[in-house]
Amino acid sequence: MSTSEAELGLPEGMEEADLDEIRSIAVEALAEMGKRTVRIEPSALVLDDGGLFFLADVAHACARVERSEWPSVVAHYARVMAAPSALESAQLPDAEFLRLTRARLVGPDALNALNAQDGSAQSYRYARALVPDRAGTSPLIVLCHDLPETVITLADLHLKGRDLEAVWASALANTAAEPTQSHDVLEQDGAQIELFRSDSFFTAAKALDFPALLDGRAAEHGVVFAVPLQQIVLLHLPRDAGETATSLNILAHLSREWHEQAAKPVSPEVFYWKDGVYQQLTTQNEDGDIAVHVEGAFFDTLNALADGPRDPDERPGRG
Repeated sequence: MSTSEAELGLPEGMEEADLDEIRSIAVEALAEMGKRTVRIEPSALVLDDGGLFFLADVAHACARVERSEWPSVVAHYARVMAAPSALESAQLPDAEFLRLTRARLVGPDALNALNAQDGSAQSYRYARALVPDRAGTSPLIVLCHDLPETVITLADLHLKGRDLEAVWASALANTAAEPTQSHDVLEQDGAQIELFRSDSFFTAAKALDFPALLDGRAAEHGVVFAVPLQQIVLLHLPRDAGETATSLNILAHLSREWHEQAAKPVSPEVFYWKDGVYQQLTTQNEDGDIAVHVEGAFFDTLNALADGPRDPDERPGRG
């Protein structure tokens, strides 16, 4: 393995000649967009404006397609780097980069849809599943830049050379600090559902920090919640087993209905959070049937609440 291959961490089967071809294609594609390459390094092209065009993601993307498609793949990455918003995000100083970063919840297929929409082959290996053991149906947590005119979903190429843990910490803190525009309490069949809503695409991601969202209210028995679309969080604070079971049923049907109607859907499922751990409580089949999974921490909570009294002081006020 050559030095270039070792530095790039290339996929198997890609040789130095392949790298040279990708570099040449990239130099030409960037030149067409007014970006002149002044130096070629093993892992990146150095541009005349000081920017870096990293090669690892491009090489991985090329490895997934036929050689005849390499020019279009490389051209896409060149367009991303040449676009002012993407280029600015990639090259911002750390403090400004962190200030703009937000965490966002998206549906499990959202990143594939994003690539299909703009014809790209971006990689988002940094993205996290909300519920890791439900990778196929769990919402994904992605990083975004909240700019005045648009929201950019950051790809791996934007995070090159960054302290990823620091980026995640800032993203989560910034999202937790976002205000909600309304907080309502819905009552049905003796159960209470709380609805947090705003116009922000980051509202659903406030479920990533329930202590902040609940603003000091205790969640001793965790939180049952749904995030059918990006602008809302629906939740129930368990107080007794019967009300919690009723609330779960209400959440499951509300979430499915609102998810189907949403322009920015996240998930039709219901989830449970306790002590920083997330659990998926429902799954839905193609016929629309909803299966409820009472297991793990949620099972333990229902058992603990089964004979416990309900404390009326724990009921939320209207916001």
